[in-house]
Amino acid sequence: MLDTNVVVSAFIRPDGPPGQIVKLLLAGEVELVTCPAMVDELRRTLTRPGVRKYLLASRPELVGRLAQLEALANLVQGTGNIEIQLRDPDDVVFLVAAVEGRAGFLVTGDADLLVVGQYEDVHIVTPRTFLDWVKADSAK
Repeated sequence: MLDTNVVVSAFIRPDGPPGQIVKLLLAGEVELVTCPAMVDELRRTLTRPGVRKYLLASRPELVGRLAQLEALANLVQGTGNIEIQLRDPDDVVFLVAAVEGRAGFLVTGDADLLVVGQYEDVHIVTPRTFLDWVKADSAK
């Protein structure tokens, strides 16, 4: 599961860790779990003027990239309940979706989620930590 901030960062800096994760996803080396709330938040975020000014892609290119990610994703509803209190209640839906989709990781730059570390079988990590895990796993 990729948090919205990771996908936005991937679109802004395709060569950074978030962009590398999206490349792994597009190459079929990792799988993506997402939910309607994340997709909606991503669409809203990408249209904000403060974000748009950093995006090199045109609007049609962004629409195409989003469609590609959605087509590859395992879409879950993210509407279940979990037994945890998060500092930011708006983040609960992402953790719920990660659990519902049986994601091994929730990749985020959000300190409110990172402080949790792990919930059930979902490891909550930064993009760099996730890339390190993928590299170590592929070296086995």
